[in-house]
Amino acid sequence: MKAYNINKLNSSFKIDSAINFSTMLKKSNYKFIFNSFLRNMVGNDIWIDEKVLNDESVLDRWNKKDIVLFKFLFKGDKIENKIIEEILGKESQEFLISINFAKLKDDFLYSNGYSIVPINDMFILVSTPNEYNNEASKFVDIYIGQDSFSMMNMISDKKFKNILDLCAGSGIQGFNALKSNNCLLTSIEINENAYNSIKINAALNGMDENTSAILSDLYDKIKDTKFDCILSNPPYVPAPTNINVPICGDGGEDGFKIVKKIISGYEKYLTDDGYAYMVLECIGNDEEPYIIDVFKQYVKNGILNIRVITAIPVEMQIDYSVDLISYLSNSENNFKVRNEFERIFRENKAIKMYSVVIEYINKDVPLIINRIDTNNIPIRKQYSFNEDIEFDKIKLEFIKIMIDKKPILNINKNIFKNIKKNNTVKELFDSLKSEERDEYMLIFTILKENKILDFEKE
Repeated sequence: MKAYNINKLNSSFKIDSAINFSTMLKKSNYKFIFNSFLRNMVGNDIWIDEKVLNDESVLDRWNKKDIVLFKFLFKGDKIENKIIEEILGKESQEFLISINFAKLKDDFLYSNGYSIVPINDMFILVSTPNEYNNEASKFVDIYIGQDSFSMMNMISDKKFKNILDLCAGSGIQGFNALKSNNCLLTSIEINENAYNSIKINAALNGMDENTSAILSDLYDKIKDTKFDCILSNPPYVPAPTNINVPICGDGGEDGFKIVKKIISGYEKYLTDDGYAYMVLECIGNDEEPYIIDVFKQYVKNGILNIRVITAIPVEMQIDYSVDLISYLSNSENNFKVRNEFERIFRENKAIKMYSVVIEYINKDVPLIINRIDTNNIPIRKQYSFNEDIEFDKIKLEFIKIMIDKKPILNINKNIFKNIKKNNTVKELFDSLKSEERDEYMLIFTILKENKILDFEKE
Protein backbone atom coordinates (compact mmCIF):
# COMPACT_ATOMS: atom_id res chain seq x y z
CA MET A 1 0.00 0.00 0.00
CA LYS A 2 1.37 3.41 -1.00
CA ALA A 3 1.45 6.42 1.31
CA TYR A 4 -0.37 8.44 -1.33
CA ASN A 5 -3.09 7.31 -3.72
CA ILE A 6 -1.56 6.03 -6.96
CA ASN A 7 -5.00 6.22 -8.62
CA LYS A 8 -4.65 9.89 -9.53
CA LEU A 9 -7.74 11.90 -10.37
CA ASN A 10 -8.16 13.05 -13.96
CA SER A 11 -9.15 16.69 -14.42
CA SER A 12 -9.80 16.32 -18.17
CA PHE A 13 -13.55 15.77 -18.30
CA LYS A 14 -16.70 17.24 -19.81
CA ILE A 15 -18.08 20.10 -17.73
CA ASP A 16 -21.62 19.19 -18.82
CA SER A 17 -21.11 15.68 -17.46
CA ALA A 18 -20.03 17.06 -14.07
CA ILE A 19 -23.11 19.30 -13.96
CA ASN A 20 -25.33 16.36 -14.93
CA PHE A 21 -23.81 14.18 -12.18
CA SER A 22 -24.33 16.88 -9.56
CA THR A 23 -27.92 17.43 -10.72
CA MET A 24 -28.74 13.72 -10.59
CA LEU A 25 -27.11 13.37 -7.15
CA LYS A 26 -29.25 16.24 -5.83
CA LYS A 27 -32.36 14.46 -7.10
CA SER A 28 -31.37 11.23 -5.32
CA ASN A 29 -31.67 10.52 -1.59
CA TYR A 30 -27.90 10.72 -1.10
CA LYS A 31 -27.79 14.00 0.84
CA PHE A 32 -30.80 13.06 2.99
CA ILE A 33 -29.17 9.81 4.07
CA PHE A 34 -25.88 11.56 4.83
CA ASN A 35 -27.58 14.26 6.92
CA SER A 36 -29.62 11.61 8.75
CA PHE A 37 -26.41 9.98 9.94
CA LEU A 38 -24.73 13.31 10.58
CA ARG A 39 -27.33 14.51 13.10
CA ASN A 40 -25.88 12.00 15.56
CA MET A 41 -22.34 13.26 15.11
CA VAL A 42 -20.45 15.54 17.47
CA GLY A 43 -19.17 18.91 16.23
CA ASN A 44 -17.95 19.17 12.66
CA ASP A 45 -16.72 15.61 12.16
CA ILE A 46 -18.26 14.34 8.92
CA TRP A 47 -16.76 10.85 8.97
CA ILE A 48 -19.46 8.58 10.35
CA ASP A 49 -18.44 5.59 12.49
CA GLU A 50 -18.26 2.57 10.20
CA LYS A 51 -20.06 0.42 12.77
CA VAL A 52 -23.02 2.77 12.49
CA LEU A 53 -22.88 2.69 8.71
CA ASN A 54 -22.92 -1.09 8.75
CA ASP A 55 -25.73 -1.43 11.29
CA GLU A 56 -28.41 -3.19 9.24
CA SER A 57 -31.11 -2.43 11.83
CA VAL A 58 -30.71 1.26 11.05
CA LEU A 59 -31.08 0.83 7.31
CA ASP A 60 -33.47 -2.09 6.94
CA ARG A 61 -36.47 0.13 6.16
CA TRP A 62 -34.72 2.17 3.48
CA ASN A 63 -34.48 1.44 -0.23
CA LYS A 64 -31.54 -0.97 -0.58
CA LYS A 65 -30.30 0.56 -3.82
CA ASP A 66 -30.09 4.02 -2.21
CA ILE A 67 -28.02 2.58 0.63
CA VAL A 68 -25.69 0.78 -1.79
CA LEU A 69 -25.18 4.05 -3.69
CA PHE A 70 -24.50 5.93 -0.46
CA LYS A 71 -21.92 3.41 0.72
CA PHE A 72 -20.21 3.48 -2.68
CA LEU A 73 -19.92 7.28 -2.97
CA PHE A 74 -19.22 7.96 0.71
CA LYS A 75 -17.13 5.07 2.05
CA GLY A 76 -15.92 3.24 -1.05
CA ASP A 77 -17.93 0.01 -1.11
CA LYS A 78 -18.30 -1.59 -4.54
CA ILE A 79 -21.58 -1.17 -6.44
CA GLU A 80 -23.25 -2.99 -9.29
CA ASN A 81 -22.94 -0.96 -12.46
CA LYS A 82 -26.66 -1.32 -13.22
CA ILE A 83 -27.63 0.24 -9.87
CA ILE A 84 -25.65 3.42 -10.40
CA GLU A 85 -26.97 3.70 -13.95
CA GLU A 86 -30.53 3.21 -12.66
CA ILE A 87 -30.28 5.93 -10.00
CA LEU A 88 -27.88 8.46 -11.54
CA GLY A 89 -27.87 7.53 -15.22
CA LYS A 90 -25.32 6.26 -17.73
CA GLU A 91 -23.69 9.69 -18.14
CA SER A 92 -22.98 9.91 -14.41
CA GLN A 93 -21.42 6.45 -14.42
CA GLU A 94 -19.18 7.47 -17.32
CA PHE A 95 -18.26 10.72 -15.55
CA LEU A 96 -17.09 8.89 -12.40
CA ILE A 97 -14.91 6.62 -14.52
CA SER A 98 -13.58 9.52 -16.60
CA ILE A 99 -12.27 11.38 -13.52
CA ASN A 100 -10.86 8.10 -12.13
CA PHE A 101 -13.15 8.18 -9.10
CA ALA A 102 -13.86 4.53 -9.80
CA LYS A 103 -13.02 1.70 -12.19
CA LEU A 104 -15.36 -0.76 -13.90
CA LYS A 105 -14.65 -4.48 -13.57
CA ASP A 106 -16.99 -7.45 -14.10
CA ASP A 107 -20.14 -5.29 -14.03
CA PHE A 108 -19.14 -3.66 -10.72
CA LEU A 109 -17.76 -0.20 -10.01
CA TYR A 110 -14.87 -0.19 -7.54
CA SER A 111 -13.82 2.97 -5.71
CA ASN A 112 -10.32 4.31 -6.31
CA GLY A 113 -10.09 5.73 -2.78
CA TYR A 114 -12.30 8.82 -3.04
CA SER A 115 -15.50 10.04 -1.40
CA ILE A 116 -18.11 12.63 -2.33
CA VAL A 117 -19.29 14.55 0.73
CA PRO A 118 -22.33 16.85 0.93
CA ILE A 119 -21.20 20.05 2.66
CA ASN A 120 -23.82 22.78 3.01
CA ASP A 121 -25.16 23.11 -0.55
CA MET A 122 -22.07 21.62 -2.17
CA PHE A 123 -20.72 18.21 -3.17
CA ILE A 124 -16.98 17.95 -2.39
CA LEU A 125 -14.73 15.16 -3.66
CA VAL A 126 -12.02 14.19 -1.15
CA SER A 127 -9.89 11.18 -0.23
CA THR A 128 -11.64 8.35 1.60
CA PRO A 129 -10.25 7.89 5.14
CA ASN A 130 -8.23 4.74 5.66
CA GLU A 131 -10.59 3.75 8.51
CA TYR A 132 -13.13 2.84 5.82
CA ASN A 133 -10.79 0.11 4.57
CA ASN A 134 -9.49 2.41 1.88
CA GLU A 135 -6.93 0.13 0.26
CA ALA A 136 -5.83 2.73 -2.28
CA SER A 137 -3.54 4.62 0.12
CA LYS A 138 -2.42 4.91 3.71
CA PHE A 139 -2.46 8.71 3.84
CA VAL A 140 -5.20 10.99 2.51
CA ASP A 141 -3.83 13.69 0.23
CA ILE A 142 -7.18 15.47 -0.29
CA TYR A 143 -8.25 16.19 3.25
CA ILE A 144 -11.31 17.69 4.88
CA GLY A 145 -11.69 17.97 8.62
CA GLN A 146 -12.63 20.11 11.57
CA ASP A 147 -10.06 22.79 10.79
CA SER A 148 -11.73 23.37 7.40
CA PHE A 149 -15.05 24.05 9.12
CA SER A 150 -13.43 26.40 11.64
CA MET A 151 -12.35 28.69 8.80
CA MET A 152 -15.63 28.32 6.92
CA ASN A 153 -17.50 29.57 9.98
CA MET A 154 -15.21 32.61 10.26
CA ILE A 155 -15.75 33.93 6.72
CA SER A 156 -19.35 32.94 5.98
CA ASP A 157 -20.76 36.48 6.12
CA LYS A 158 -17.94 38.40 4.44
CA LYS A 159 -18.11 39.99 0.95
CA PHE A 160 -15.08 39.93 -1.35
CA LYS A 161 -14.22 40.61 -4.99
CA ASN A 162 -11.02 38.61 -5.51
CA ILE A 163 -10.13 35.61 -3.29
CA LEU A 164 -6.85 33.68 -3.09
CA ASP A 165 -6.91 30.21 -1.51
CA LEU A 166 -3.43 28.88 -0.68
CA CYS A 167 -2.77 25.23 0.20
CA ALA A 168 -6.29 24.82 -1.11
CA GLY A 169 -6.66 21.03 -0.85
CA SER A 170 -10.11 20.12 -2.15
CA GLY A 171 -10.90 23.82 -2.59
CA ILE A 172 -13.73 23.77 -0.06
CA GLN A 173 -12.70 26.92 1.81
CA GLY A 174 -12.50 28.98 -1.35
CA PHE A 175 -15.78 27.56 -2.68
CA ASN A 176 -17.49 28.33 0.62
CA ALA A 177 -16.38 31.97 0.33
CA LEU A 178 -17.35 32.06 -3.34
CA LYS A 179 -20.90 30.92 -2.56
CA SER A 180 -21.81 34.26 -0.99
CA ASN A 181 -19.72 36.38 -3.36
CA ASN A 182 -20.06 36.93 -7.09
CA CYS A 183 -16.31 37.21 -7.42
CA LEU A 184 -13.12 35.55 -8.67
CA LEU A 185 -11.37 32.70 -6.87
CA THR A 186 -7.77 31.62 -7.39
CA SER A 187 -6.99 28.26 -5.77
CA ILE A 188 -3.33 27.31 -5.37
CA GLU A 189 -2.19 23.75 -4.64
CA ILE A 190 1.22 22.10 -4.95
CA ASN A 191 -0.15 18.54 -4.79
CA GLU A 192 -1.22 17.55 -8.30
CA ASN A 193 -3.96 15.20 -7.13
CA ALA A 194 -5.49 17.86 -4.88
CA TYR A 195 -5.18 20.34 -7.77
CA ASN A 196 -7.20 17.95 -9.95
CA SER A 197 -9.85 17.69 -7.23
CA ILE A 198 -10.22 21.48 -7.17
CA LYS A 199 -11.08 21.50 -10.88
CA ILE A 200 -13.56 18.65 -10.42
CA ASN A 201 -15.19 20.23 -7.35
CA ALA A 202 -15.49 23.60 -9.07
CA ALA A 203 -17.39 21.95 -11.93
CA LEU A 204 -19.58 19.86 -9.60
CA ASN A 205 -20.73 23.01 -7.84
CA GLY A 206 -21.14 25.32 -10.83
CA MET A 207 -18.13 27.46 -9.88
CA ASP A 208 -15.75 26.58 -12.70
CA GLU A 209 -16.22 29.89 -14.55
CA ASN A 210 -15.25 31.89 -11.45
CA THR A 211 -12.43 29.59 -10.32
CA SER A 212 -8.85 29.51 -11.54
CA ALA A 213 -6.96 26.46 -10.23
CA ILE A 214 -3.17 26.76 -10.36
CA LEU A 215 -0.60 24.03 -9.73
CA SER A 216 2.04 26.02 -7.89
CA ASP A 217 4.01 26.61 -4.72
CA LEU A 218 2.18 29.40 -2.91
CA TYR A 219 2.66 32.80 -4.61
CA ASP A 220 5.10 31.63 -7.32
CA LYS A 221 2.67 32.08 -10.25
CA ILE A 222 0.62 34.99 -8.91
CA LYS A 223 2.78 37.85 -10.25
CA ASP A 224 1.46 41.25 -9.11
CA THR A 225 -2.23 40.49 -8.56
CA LYS A 226 -3.78 41.81 -5.34
CA PHE A 227 -6.56 40.08 -3.40
CA ASP A 228 -9.00 41.39 -0.82
CA CYS A 229 -9.10 37.95 0.82
CA ILE A 230 -6.35 35.36 1.28
CA LEU A 231 -7.25 31.97 2.76
CA SER A 232 -4.83 29.27 3.88
CA ASN A 233 -4.82 25.95 5.71
CA PRO A 234 -1.08 25.24 5.56
CA PRO A 235 1.00 22.23 6.63
CA TYR A 236 1.87 22.83 10.26
CA VAL A 237 3.30 19.66 11.83
CA PRO A 238 6.78 20.29 13.30
CA ALA A 239 8.86 17.65 11.54
CA PRO A 240 12.57 16.74 11.73
CA THR A 241 14.38 17.26 8.43
CA ASN A 242 15.82 13.73 8.52
CA ILE A 243 12.41 12.02 8.92
CA ASN A 244 10.15 11.39 5.94
CA VAL A 245 6.85 13.18 6.65
CA PRO A 246 4.02 13.55 4.07
CA ILE A 247 4.25 16.93 2.33
CA CYS A 248 0.69 17.91 3.26
CA GLY A 249 1.67 17.75 6.94
CA ASP A 250 5.32 18.84 6.94
CA GLY A 251 5.72 22.31 8.42
CA GLY A 252 9.49 22.18 8.93
CA GLU A 253 11.28 21.79 12.25
CA ASP A 254 9.32 24.59 13.94
CA GLY A 255 6.05 23.99 12.07
CA PHE A 256 6.21 27.46 10.49
CA LYS A 257 8.14 26.80 7.26
CA ILE A 258 5.10 27.30 5.01
CA VAL A 259 3.28 29.64 7.40
CA LYS A 260 6.13 32.18 7.28
CA LYS A 261 6.09 32.23 3.47
CA ILE A 262 2.34 32.85 3.45
CA ILE A 263 2.41 35.64 6.05
CA SER A 264 5.41 37.33 4.44
CA GLY A 265 3.35 37.69 1.23
CA TYR A 266 0.48 39.60 2.83
CA GLU A 267 2.14 42.98 2.31
CA LYS A 268 2.53 42.40 -1.43
CA TYR A 269 -0.63 40.46 -2.28
CA LEU A 270 -3.29 41.74 0.14
CA THR A 271 -5.22 44.91 -0.71
CA ASP A 272 -5.57 47.79 1.74
CA ASP A 273 -8.28 46.80 4.23
CA GLY A 274 -8.08 43.22 2.86
CA TYR A 275 -8.62 40.14 5.03
CA ALA A 276 -6.42 37.07 5.50
CA TYR A 277 -7.65 33.91 7.23
CA MET A 278 -5.52 31.02 8.38
CA VAL A 279 -6.30 27.88 10.36
CA LEU A 280 -3.51 25.76 11.83
CA GLU A 281 -2.02 24.08 14.86
CA CYS A 282 1.24 25.48 16.17
CA ILE A 283 3.74 25.19 18.97
CA GLY A 284 3.88 27.57 21.89
CA ASN A 285 4.82 27.97 25.53
CA ASP A 286 2.47 27.87 28.51
CA GLU A 287 1.27 31.41 27.82
CA GLU A 288 0.73 31.79 24.08
CA PRO A 289 1.13 30.22 20.63
CA TYR A 290 4.30 31.18 18.76
CA ILE A 291 2.29 32.20 15.69
CA ILE A 292 2.00 35.58 17.42
CA ASP A 293 5.78 35.97 17.26
CA VAL A 294 5.77 34.99 13.58
CA PHE A 295 3.26 37.74 12.80
CA LYS A 296 5.31 40.27 14.74
CA GLN A 297 8.34 39.27 12.66
CA TYR A 298 6.69 39.72 9.24
CA VAL A 299 3.80 42.15 9.78
CA LYS A 300 4.22 45.63 11.28
CA ASN A 301 0.76 47.09 10.63
CA GLY A 302 -2.84 45.90 10.78
CA ILE A 303 -5.15 44.04 13.15
CA LEU A 304 -4.48 40.43 14.16
CA ASN A 305 -7.39 38.52 15.68
CA ILE A 306 -6.55 35.07 17.09
CA ARG A 307 -8.97 32.49 18.43
CA VAL A 308 -7.37 29.70 20.44
CA ILE A 309 -9.57 26.61 20.11
CA THR A 310 -7.54 24.08 22.10
CA ALA A 311 -4.13 23.72 23.71
CA ILE A 312 -2.65 20.31 24.48
CA PRO A 313 0.73 19.13 25.81
CA VAL A 314 3.32 18.61 23.06
CA GLU A 315 3.71 15.00 24.24
CA MET A 316 0.39 14.24 22.58
CA GLN A 317 1.58 15.66 19.27
CA ILE A 318 4.79 13.65 19.55
CA ASP A 319 2.81 10.45 20.17
CA TYR A 320 0.61 11.17 17.16
CA SER A 321 3.55 11.99 14.87
CA VAL A 322 5.50 8.87 15.88
CA ASP A 323 2.43 6.67 15.35
CA LEU A 324 1.82 8.25 11.95
CA ILE A 325 5.38 7.74 10.75
CA SER A 326 5.32 4.15 12.01
CA TYR A 327 2.06 3.55 10.16
CA LEU A 328 3.30 5.05 6.88
CA SER A 329 6.78 3.56 6.84
CA ASN A 330 8.06 0.20 8.01
CA SER A 331 11.64 1.33 7.49
CA GLU A 332 11.77 4.05 10.18
CA ASN A 333 13.09 3.19 13.65
CA ASN A 334 10.45 4.29 16.19
CA PHE A 335 13.04 5.02 18.89
CA LYS A 336 14.98 7.27 16.52
CA VAL A 337 11.78 8.97 15.30
CA ARG A 338 10.64 9.76 18.83
CA ASN A 339 14.06 11.11 19.79
CA GLU A 340 14.05 13.41 16.77
CA PHE A 341 10.57 14.76 17.47
CA GLU A 342 11.45 15.30 21.14
CA ARG A 343 14.60 17.13 20.01
CA ILE A 344 12.81 19.67 17.80
CA PHE A 345 10.14 20.42 20.42
CA ARG A 346 12.87 20.85 23.03
CA GLU A 347 14.95 23.13 20.76
CA ASN A 348 11.88 25.25 20.00
CA LYS A 349 11.06 25.48 23.73
CA ALA A 350 7.58 24.19 22.97
CA ILE A 351 5.30 23.20 25.84
CA LYS A 352 1.92 23.09 24.10
CA MET A 353 0.34 22.56 20.69
CA TYR A 354 -2.28 25.21 20.02
CA SER A 355 -5.17 24.92 17.58
CA VAL A 356 -5.92 28.43 16.29
CA VAL A 357 -7.98 30.34 13.75
CA ILE A 358 -6.54 33.65 12.58
CA GLU A 359 -8.06 36.74 11.00
CA TYR A 360 -5.66 39.46 9.83
CA ILE A 361 -6.95 42.81 8.53
CA ASN A 362 -4.50 44.89 6.49
CA LYS A 363 -5.00 48.28 8.13
CA ASP A 364 -2.61 51.24 8.16
CA VAL A 365 -2.18 51.19 11.93
CA PRO A 366 0.58 49.78 14.15
CA LEU A 367 -0.04 46.06 14.66
CA ILE A 368 -2.87 45.41 17.12
CA ILE A 369 -3.19 41.87 18.52
CA ASN A 370 -6.48 40.57 19.93
CA ARG A 371 -6.74 37.07 21.36
CA ILE A 372 -9.63 35.02 22.66
CA ASP A 373 -9.38 31.56 24.24
CA THR A 374 -12.79 30.05 23.59
CA ASN A 375 -12.43 26.43 24.66
CA ASN A 376 -9.03 25.92 26.21
CA ILE A 377 -9.46 22.58 27.97
CA PRO A 378 -7.55 22.21 31.27
CA ILE A 379 -5.70 18.96 30.66
CA ARG A 380 -4.59 18.18 34.22
CA LYS A 381 -7.57 19.44 36.22
CA GLN A 382 -10.09 16.97 37.59
CA TYR A 383 -13.54 17.08 36.02
CA SER A 384 -16.99 15.83 36.98
CA PHE A 385 -20.41 15.84 35.34
CA ASN A 386 -22.79 18.62 36.31
CA GLU A 387 -25.31 17.39 38.88
CA ASP A 388 -28.23 18.66 36.75
CA ILE A 389 -27.29 16.42 33.81
CA GLU A 390 -29.57 13.56 32.79
CA PHE A 391 -28.63 10.62 30.58
CA ASP A 392 -30.73 8.45 28.33
CA LYS A 393 -29.83 5.64 25.92
CA ILE A 394 -30.91 6.05 22.29
CA LYS A 395 -30.41 4.09 19.09
CA LEU A 396 -27.09 3.67 17.29
CA GLU A 397 -25.18 3.02 20.51
CA PHE A 398 -25.45 6.65 21.60
CA ILE A 399 -26.20 8.29 24.95
CA LYS A 400 -28.42 11.37 25.02
CA ILE A 401 -27.25 14.09 27.43
CA MET A 402 -30.00 16.42 28.69
CA ILE A 403 -30.40 19.41 31.00
CA ASP A 404 -33.93 20.04 32.31
CA LYS A 405 -35.23 17.45 29.83
CA LYS A 406 -33.72 19.47 26.96
CA PRO A 407 -31.38 17.39 24.69
CA ILE A 408 -27.90 18.88 24.54
CA LEU A 409 -25.73 16.24 22.91
CA ASN A 410 -25.74 12.68 21.58
CA ILE A 411 -22.48 10.93 22.44
CA ASN A 412 -21.14 7.52 21.52
CA LYS A 413 -21.69 5.05 24.39
CA ASN A 414 -18.06 3.89 24.53
CA ILE A 415 -16.73 7.45 24.49
CA PHE A 416 -19.16 8.36 27.25
CA LYS A 417 -18.00 5.37 29.31
CA ASN A 418 -14.33 6.36 28.90
CA ILE A 419 -15.01 9.93 30.02
CA LYS A 420 -17.03 8.75 33.02
CA LYS A 421 -14.38 6.36 34.34
CA ASN A 422 -11.48 8.87 34.24
CA ASN A 423 -10.77 11.92 36.38
CA THR A 424 -8.66 14.16 34.12
CA VAL A 425 -8.27 14.68 30.39
CA LYS A 426 -4.61 13.70 30.58
CA GLU A 427 -5.43 10.47 32.42
CA LEU A 428 -7.93 9.59 29.71
CA PHE A 429 -5.63 10.60 26.84
CA ASP A 430 -2.83 8.42 28.18
CA SER A 431 -5.11 5.42 27.61
CA LEU A 432 -6.11 6.38 24.04
CA LYS A 433 -4.55 5.80 20.67
CA SER A 434 -3.13 9.04 19.30
CA GLU A 435 -5.60 9.13 16.39
CA GLU A 436 -8.53 9.05 18.85
CA ARG A 437 -7.50 12.15 20.77
CA ASP A 438 -8.75 14.82 18.34
CA GLU A 439 -12.30 13.49 18.54
CA TYR A 440 -12.18 13.34 22.33
CA MET A 441 -10.75 16.85 22.55
CA LEU A 442 -13.64 18.17 20.48
CA ILE A 443 -16.12 16.35 22.72
CA PHE A 444 -14.51 17.78 25.87
CA THR A 445 -14.76 21.23 24.28
CA ILE A 446 -18.49 20.80 23.66
CA LEU A 447 -19.08 19.35 27.15
CA LYS A 448 -17.23 22.26 28.79
CA GLU A 449 -18.88 24.89 26.58
CA ASN A 450 -22.35 23.60 27.51
CA LYS A 451 -21.42 23.33 31.21
CA ILE A 452 -21.98 19.59 31.13
CA LEU A 453 -18.55 19.06 32.69
CA ASP A 454 -17.22 21.05 35.62
CA PHE A 455 -13.41 21.36 35.90
CA GLU A 456 -12.05 21.69 39.42
CA LYS A 457 -9.31 23.99 40.56
CA GLU A 458 -5.79 22.60 40.74
